[in-house]
Amino acid sequence: MRPMSGDKEAIIPLEELQFGETLPEKINIIWTGEKSPEDAAIDWMNKGRELTLKELDKGKKFDDGKLRWDLLPYDVIEDVVDILTYGANKYGDNNWQKVDTDRYVAALWRHFAAWRTGEELDKESGKHHLAHALCNLMFINWQEKHKGD
Repeated sequence: MRPMSGDKEAIIPLEELQFGETLPEKINIIWTGEKSPEDAAIDWMNKGRELTLKELDKGKKFDDGKLRWDLLPYDVIEDVVDILTYGANKYGDNNWQKVDTDRYVAALWRHFAAWRTGEELDKESGKHHLAHALCNLMFINWQEKHKGD
């Protein structure tokens, strides 16, 4: 039986909700969609129409707790890759793995200080000082992770 608006609680399939309908104080929804029920309900209300079964049955993907690679700022990563390519052309592929950590600490500070004093691009490479600094941090981090290898 369809619940009445005066009911305190009801279970209503989301696809049966009517736009503008007065609902009970509490409704329970069985959910299988990609978006949260709250987001789907907001979308539904904003569109002023019912959600279709196709919209509700988009499949499941259990990725809670997994790394969110989509959060990377790809334009910044591209700058880092540009520095890595520049270094590989100048010194050889992965030569940075053979250099003492202290050299990268010094280079990090030089690039950061140059940027802080208003110099955006490195005079030698023509690349952004912060991209160089990020590479140096990445090299230092890699060396910390691979101590004793």
